[in-house]
Amino acid sequence: MKINKETITAFLKKKGLISLIIKYTVCIVMAAILIVGTNIAFFFEPEINSYLAQPIVNKDELNQASAEGQKMSARIMEEGTVLLRNENSALPLDVDKDSKVNVFGWHSIDWLYGTGGDDVSSGGVLPEDDDFEKNIDLYDALDDYGIEYNSDLYSMYYRYFKPYNLGRGLKVGRMSEAQRLVEPDIKDKNYYSDTLLNNAKEFSDTAIMVISRLCGEGASCPQNQPKDGPKGTTTDSSRHFLEISAEEEALLTYLGENFENVIVLINTCNQMELGLLETIPGIDACMYVGYTGTRGAVGIPKLLYGEISPSGRLTDTFAYDLYTNPSVIWKSSRFSDGSWHLDKVAGIYIGYKWYETADVMGLWSAANGYEKGYEGVVQYPFGYGLSYTDFEWTVDDIKVDGVSTAVGGALKENSKIEFTVTVKNTGEVTGKEVVEIFGTAPYTKGGIEKSAVELVGYGKTNDIEPGASVTITVTVDMYDIASYDCYDKNNDGHKGYELDKGDYIFKLSKNSHVVNTVNYKGKAEKGEFTFNLAETKHIDKDPVTGQTVKNLFTGDDAIDIIPADDTTSTFTPDIPWITRADLKTPSEISELYKNNKRQKNPKLEGYDKKSYARWSEWDKQTVSNFGEPVNQTKPTWGASGDKKLAVNGVITELGKKLGADYDAPEWEEVLNQVTFDEAMNVMNRYYGSAQIASVGKPWLSDLDGPTQVKGYSKAPRGTGYPSMVVIAQTWNQQLAYEFGQSFGTDMKSVGVMGLWGFACDLHINAFFGRNNESPSEDPFLAGTVMAKAVSGVNTRGRYTFLKHFAIYQSYDDQTYLTEQALRETHLKAFRKAFVDGGALGTMTSYQSVGAENSNYSEALTTGVLRREWQFKGAITTDASSGADYQFEGLVRCGGNFGMNVGLGVTGMKYSVADTTGRMQNRMREAVHQILYTWLRADYNERTYMESGASDGEKYFSSTSINSWVWWKPFLISLDVVLGCVMLYWLISATMGFIEKNKKEENVIC
Repeated sequence: MKINKETITAFLKKKGLISLIIKYTVCIVMAAILIVGTNIAFFFEPEINSYLAQPIVNKDELNQASAEGQKMSARIMEEGTVLLRNENSALPLDVDKDSKVNVFGWHSIDWLYGTGGDDVSSGGVLPEDDDFEKNIDLYDALDDYGIEYNSDLYSMYYRYFKPYNLGRGLKVGRMSEAQRLVEPDIKDKNYYSDTLLNNAKEFSDTAIMVISRLCGEGASCPQNQPKDGPKGTTTDSSRHFLEISAEEEALLTYLGENFENVIVLINTCNQMELGLLETIPGIDACMYVGYTGTRGAVGIPKLLYGEISPSGRLTDTFAYDLYTNPSVIWKSSRFSDGSWHLDKVAGIYIGYKWYETADVMGLWSAANGYEKGYEGVVQYPFGYGLSYTDFEWTVDDIKVDGVSTAVGGALKENSKIEFTVTVKNTGEVTGKEVVEIFGTAPYTKGGIEKSAVELVGYGKTNDIEPGASVTITVTVDMYDIASYDCYDKNNDGHKGYELDKGDYIFKLSKNSHVVNTVNYKGKAEKGEFTFNLAETKHIDKDPVTGQTVKNLFTGDDAIDIIPADDTTSTFTPDIPWITRADLKTPSEISELYKNNKRQKNPKLEGYDKKSYARWSEWDKQTVSNFGEPVNQTKPTWGASGDKKLAVNGVITELGKKLGADYDAPEWEEVLNQVTFDEAMNVMNRYYGSAQIASVGKPWLSDLDGPTQVKGYSKAPRGTGYPSMVVIAQTWNQQLAYEFGQSFGTDMKSVGVMGLWGFACDLHINAFFGRNNESPSEDPFLAGTVMAKAVSGVNTRGRYTFLKHFAIYQSYDDQTYLTEQALRETHLKAFRKAFVDGGALGTMTSYQSVGAENSNYSEALTTGVLRREWQFKGAITTDASSGADYQFEGLVRCGGNFGMNVGLGVTGMKYSVADTTGRMQNRMREAVHQILYTWLRADYNERTYMESGASDGEKYFSSTSINSWVWWKPFLISLDVVLGCVMLYWLISATMGFIEKNKKEENVIC
């Protein structure tokens, strides 16, 4: 018999081999799918748990916490809303005479509670229990207060264009759609009919107009005005997004001509150009309300009707023209290779520091369409806000280092100056007052760059009844007015923090521009107090941590490969950093921007060493970049032992001891028990802090949401609070602290341990979409608010990951700046939150410090954060999915978590045998820091409770219980069942095949 393909095929068919082979192949494929699928599921365990195994919460305690949270939201709105304009005391309205109001503006039916919602934008808020009807917008707030609104107007706006219902949560990709401005033309009789408008005038002589602007993550403010309506989309390129639109201008004009009381509510968190409110006749009042949170708008009618007097103050400067700010003028540019970079040419002259310094230097001498000089450039200064009452300030005492002193007294480099001020309410209604103190340091032309003024202290009174007085004390620390001289500009042979000799003037002010008149020693005088520093002082150590502070980012002193300003002894880029010695006008800066742009990307000029080779070189070093010997001895992993930090989720006495002391000797044995695989697991693909079973650490839920816990996750959620801008606008340090406590209680109630927030970023540019998440343009104010909020969260045994450490203004830029600008602006705010507030975590930025991505800037994370500030907590990357955003570098530079990424993205292999001693010791220390963050949070809560500080406060000690992770045993059981079925099937098929072939001849001839 001839053997060929046909005969073999026939034989296989006859004997049933093909059928058997197919069955085996199917089973092998199925088994592979089950194995791979199960591994993938386990790999994404934290993400799956956030949907399928959410913590079990006590609903009664959650409801209590939520109720308290909403009370906090109302307080924040009541104190954080800023009264910008009040001509002829148009406000407050009379609850009897003005019991009916017309509400104009399409966005009144699409109120901005936050920036968006579901899977779209950090800063969004959603209904706490998914019941959108419980959210409170302006209409609901008026109705609840007993004020009737014009329902015909309300219905017309709904008929004109369907609202986006932002509070329900936008879906991915709709932020740009929802940013479109929607407003019917006042001349369009299809909507604003004569009947509608005549009825409105008969209904009430009060018109409230809502102007909103939606900005958020991935949705910065466009340079034009995209619009939408029944006829489709259009774009107005003659106005930018933060100007009043043509339709809004026409409506305001109509309202001013036809209504007795015209009040404008600004429902956004970005500065707008509001000059038209002054030039359009008949616009009586304006309130800046920001984003109100899910139910915070309930506080607005109380302010409109005078139950509460406004006491909010601006945390940003409002200019008539935003393009008078160099940080707006000098935009990101492209290198010749097409990648983006940004030169922060403004340096320390950010926000009011630019406008006030330019004023002192005579830049605003010309007149314009509004006023002459500064008043024609700045509409509302930093720290500005009106009240329904008046106050008188009396300076009772001034102490320097605890000793009462006369004005003109001597200062030391570590002096603290206490101003005791009695504030008297001389008006007719109860109100609160803010005392702001700005400092002016001695300046020498060509010397260290210095702002004409900078905020160095503030305090806020409680309610003061008419005729009554309250005394407060505001303390100024000289370290907060020190300058960082990175180039030795004053030629005294020193680089670092300095206080130049000379007069230091402290100004008790109403805002950054207006110094208040005060009573002092029986006389009414301008509230300026001068003290003298006899000799220039160098401050080489951090006054709190005691660690050395020196250049880490400049020229040849730079620790990283490329200095932050991109200078070395052999290279100085031709970038015109703004200098007070030769201050340029905005038009001159605009011309400089056109003609002075970098062309060469340093990363393409031989400096790019973020690759495998760079980290391999780091791993093998015997001396660190800070000049210290490196330990290359490999640590112990997986030692047998019974040291447990927690049992069944309850922290042990050992855990309590280690939470109190990062350097306790018991740490050695605890860390020895941790296995190498556990270390890799807890650090890699972070989306919640993984379990470390060897020492009893449970899985911990960490989630995003700067103004709402679990804002992106399934309900139940924490309270949807007003935006961080509104919180900062309270200028109330105690309220910021209590907000942090309320937020921490929410975290406990919904089972979240760590928050990817709050944001310490500065408002460098009014057009940046994420300004709502952070407090201010000023680092002192931002840092103080964050320090208070963080310390409040700490009392609840929870921790925060402050973001975005440490430069964040756009998204993917290489950011070049001087070390003075870096330290005095961006780092100053973070330092207060870490050193003063006790923050236990931080999230890095997408942006680079110079050309060095923040994740692998050893100067930033190791040099400043770990060494200078003695930070012992955890550092995570921002969310990432690419090898370019390297967790490899962050771990080596002091980091702990790779969010959605892990070690090995560059192809490096990790094992006990192959990984160097230095890297293994860094991994061990990273685990140490992760464990300490968890234990320290518990320590913070216990010490707070034991101190008695919580006596008398409403404190809900509810702790959610981690759910049984049912899907894992279910998946394993499914694998086992399917495996058994397939095995049975294969055994049956094989036995059948064998049995069949026993009956047949088994020879091929």
